[in-house]
Amino acid sequence: MPVSADTKALLLLTASFQRPGRAERTTPLTPEEWRGLRKSLGGGKLRPADLFSGNRQGNLGNGPDTSLSFERVQGLLERGFDLANALDRWESQGLWVMSYLDDDYPSRIKERLKDRCPPLFFGCGNRALLSSGGLSVVGSRNVSDEDFNFAQEIGRAAAGKGVTIISGGARGVDRAAMRGALEADGSVVGVLADRLSYRSVKHSRYFLEGDTLAFISETSPDTKLGRRVYGYKAMQRNKYIYCLSDAALVVRSDAKGGTWSGANENIKHSWVPLWVYQTRDRQAANAALIGKGGKRLPESETPLDHIHRILPATVPAGQPEGAAPEKQPATTQLSGVAMREAILLLTVHLPDDTDSHKSLNHQEWGKFARWLRRQRRSPIDLLSDRWDEIVQDYPEVKVSPERVKGLLGRQDSLRDAIVRWEEAGVWYITRGDENYPKALKTLLRHECPAILFGRGDKSLLNRGEVAVMGSRRAGEDYVDCSKAFGKAAGEENVILLARGTGVIAESAVAGVLETGGEAVVVLAGNLHKAAQNARFSGAVQKDALVMVSAVSPDAKVSRAGSEDSRWHNDILHGLSKAVLVVRAGRSDEIMLSAKKYIKKYRKGGRIPLWVYQTSDKTAGNEVLIQRGGFPLSGNNPWEQIRQVFEERPDPQGGMFSFDNRDLNFTPQNI
Repeated sequence: MPVSADTKALLLLTASFQRPGRAERTTPLTPEEWRGLRKSLGGGKLRPADLFSGNRQGNLGNGPDTSLSFERVQGLLERGFDLANALDRWESQGLWVMSYLDDDYPSRIKERLKDRCPPLFFGCGNRALLSSGGLSVVGSRNVSDEDFNFAQEIGRAAAGKGVTIISGGARGVDRAAMRGALEADGSVVGVLADRLSYRSVKHSRYFLEGDTLAFISETSPDTKLGRRVYGYKAMQRNKYIYCLSDAALVVRSDAKGGTWSGANENIKHSWVPLWVYQTRDRQAANAALIGKGGKRLPESETPLDHIHRILPATVPAGQPEGAAPEKQPATTQLSGVAMREAILLLTVHLPDDTDSHKSLNHQEWGKFARWLRRQRRSPIDLLSDRWDEIVQDYPEVKVSPERVKGLLGRQDSLRDAIVRWEEAGVWYITRGDENYPKALKTLLRHECPAILFGRGDKSLLNRGEVAVMGSRRAGEDYVDCSKAFGKAAGEENVILLARGTGVIAESAVAGVLETGGEAVVVLAGNLHKAAQNARFSGAVQKDALVMVSAVSPDAKVSRAGSEDSRWHNDILHGLSKAVLVVRAGRSDEIMLSAKKYIKKYRKGGRIPLWVYQTSDKTAGNEVLIQRGGFPLSGNNPWEQIRQVFEERPDPQGGMFSFDNRDLNFTPQNI
């Protein structure tokens, strides 16, 4: 990990490099001791790196902290070997470090805390988010469902306006707001008291792989603080949460504790405007904060109205600062239509497409959409006359202004296509729609489909439970097994998901429908052709089946093994809570996808992969079990469906779950 000479000196002086349970030979400087030493460096005229050269003792001077001996400073600066090991270890965990002398150190913290700003921040994720400003959302760990849901909705509304959520990552309000923003493809900064390396390795892995999340801490990454010191550090980090933001919102506060003290400190120093939610919890001290100078948030407004009110920069010109915008439901509705039109034009294949304006694939769209958000832009902006000014700075050569121009010029073709889709009973939903599956946003992140097309009851997409996968061709034994498993799922009221229209998928779905159950079929194209299947068509009309695809209904089915086909396996995976592989070839698409899911689960993912045990030596099922897949025991499909749905095995010990109130993927025994 490359660091500047100043940062290296600050690390040697103030950071701990030892793992938990091991003591440092020389105690690193506390923040107060560092401030005293900083004033001593050549009378405040030297930089930390100057301690590596010249007269070290003379450079230290006679500072105000007389208890800080030269021998102690010398001992700290001689820890170069420990520092090198620590930097290698942190880099392998995806961590970085910045000092107050680095160019990208958050200017808001420097301006507001001045000489009391921390000398170092350790972090992981997108460090550029620290300079983006945003809304800090804080509150108690123990909150009512109403307050929890409000915090989550505020996070989603902020994401919709391109506003970064800044919070402390604690249980309760913090994680609710952060999770709401991340699910809506927003940006989040989490300010932690300690254990940054644990968080980066064990938690939030899927979010950190993108560029919409950053965690920071002033505490060395490997340090686990004791209860008393942790309480102090948790109080200290509150000021960083406020100072990184442009405004703050308290969802719920007790009359004492971290939320209360942090809010009062912000009021005292006037760092940012403080808004207070009017909770119905009678035990809360929100009213007392309003009495101390906090601003009351009106009850009658929507979360989006709250964002406009809290951050005046989002209020349209001509309205007074701090006033919420007048509600304009017609405009809002038109904006939603325009958003869908822009996304459809850029990403959907239409029958008369040519190579000159080939629609963006999911990877191209994911990168382009993230770039637009960083520019504080929306796809709607591309429908204006100034679209070329926006696109010309995009660094990806493949998405050229000429290509975007060709795609945006397909309005007439798109309108004709929409008419055809509606006549065929096809619906479509975008990531911004309320009924878009939240699980897909959580698991696939930036590779989440911009649009889903389908036929049938779309509410089933949010209720899928067990996914069945298997080779497109298989013997009668596998077909019988799949159908029996489908019947068991139907009788147990377990919603089954299947990939494509191969014999294993069709058999499993047939079994479900025969017993009056419900199913989801994920297709990689040819939605119109699949709708002609008599069994599927009847079930769709009865709302017992939904067929869904991330590619246009006019697109041909993706060939097996193609990028689009593998992507739809990921979509199936994201919609389910467990996956069963009935049969995998030794090197086919099912095998490749299953290996990836096993790897994710072994790293702490939430979706286990079960494997049907077979004596077929041509199948790759045994290979998957050896790689970490969980063997499906017994011959009774009813017992097997209970085993798949109820058991949550963990190869590392303990049982994994995904708590809707938790930002992280965590073992229950932590």
